[in-house]
Parts: sequence; C-alpha cells; structure tokens
Amino acid sequence: MPTNKATAMMLKKLFFIVVIFIPCVVQAQSPPFDTIDRDAVEIGGAITYGDSVNDLTSAFGDPENIRDYYLEMDKKTEVQYIYADGSEFRFIDDNLHSFKIASSNYVLSLGEAELQVGDSMTSVASSFPNSHSYMDNDATAMIIGLGAGDHDFLLVVFDAEDTVSEIRQRIF
Repeated sequence: MPTNKATAMMLKKLFFIVVIFIPCVVQAQSPPFDTIDRDAVEIGGAITYGDSVNDLTSAFGDPENIRDYYLEMDKKTEVQYIYADGSEFRFIDDNLHSFKIASSNYVLSLGEAELQVGDSMTSVASSFPNSHSYMDNDATAMIIGLGAGDHDFLLVVFDAEDTVSEIRQRIF
C-alpha cells in the first residue's frame, strides 16, 4: 500500500500531466493556417459544394470538354467539366466535390472574404494572415483549410509577380 508521501508524489505527477501536457497536445492539433467553413464556399455567386451539374451549366454554360475518371479507392466515377479558361469542376454522383479556378471570371466567396485569380498576395494575406505566415519564404502557394482537420483545403497558387494564378480545392 502506498504511503502518503508516495500518493502525494503520484498526484503531483498526474497534476503536471493534466495541467501542462494535455493543453499542449490539444493546442498542437489546431492547424497553423486559416480555416473556413466548407459550406461558406460559393463560386461565382452561383454554385456551392454539393450542387449538381445542371446548376453548374445553368450558371456558367456548357463546358468545352467532359472527362470521366474512375476512382479506384472510392469505386466511383468522377466527371470533370473543363472550361476553355482552364477552370475545372469535378462531380461525384452529380454533386460538386472539388474544383480548380484558373480565370478571373469566377469570384470565390469564402464567408466574409473573397478570392479571385489576379488578386495580389498582399490582399490575400490581409484576409488570411495565418495562411500567409505558414508559407515558406520561397513558396508559390498558400493553404486555406476547409473545415476541421488538415485533409481538405484550398491551394492558392501565385505566379512570379505574386498574384493569384490558380485556386485549387484538394482533399488528401
């Protein structure tokens, strides 16, 4: 049976773990970049995640090309709608699930912020300061998280003049 001294020492160790260690672990789990709600994303004032192909073509017209890709891991077919400006919209089961914006024809509404091809890195950094701080000095892209976790995000790609050249949604 432990003595009072041994019990006190064990309680001190437990206190240290609870008070010091656990908050560090919880804090370490939050992403170092800005995060927005995936449901707040709107493309061109017209479509959002989960919208149908009909919603896409009603808003932006018919694409230049349509490609099917079989996703082995998901055992589903992804249909890509590719527009002449290089923008792509990808659907699974007739629901928008990812995209690539390659033209200033589309304004991306992200809750209170807006993002568009052609925006300066300075203007993007003012809306997403943590994502900008998270970039390496020679980086050409910025990450903005979509929802909880670090597997779903927007990749904002910059050109040599530090302007947005492309916005891609990625899932890992």
